[in-house]
Amino acid sequence: MRVQKLFLVIGLVGVVLLTAYLFFAFDYSLVICYFIAVNVVTLVLYALDKCSALTNGKFIRIPERTLHVLALVGGSLGALVGQFVFRHKVRKTSFLIVYYLIVVLQALVVWFVFFGYRLDMWPWST
Repeated sequence: MRVQKLFLVIGLVGVVLLTAYLFFAFDYSLVICYFIAVNVVTLVLYALDKCSALTNGKFIRIPERTLHVLALVGGSLGALVGQFVFRHKVRKTSFLIVYYLIVVLQALVVWFVFFGYRLDMWPWST
């Protein structure tokens, strides 16, 4: 339980610090900086977890829940890249089901933010 919270806190602090750096150094929009930061941190944690898996747990593994939380708060693209580049967590069905549910949830949130509850904008409406 402590390891999970430790990596979650490290990941979220990394997101905040990288967002602040990108915002002040490159003068991008805060939203753009946040999404870049959360995806980079998620990708790095996937890489660290893959390295730990290859060394048979010599290093501390990153809990799956931490990877899911980072995907949920916006790092789903970094998670997808990490899954395919490092071939990590691609055979674990339970992990993939939760990940794809997160992606569907994010797609619905984006849809409702941009189109609201207007039923005439749904793809299946005529």
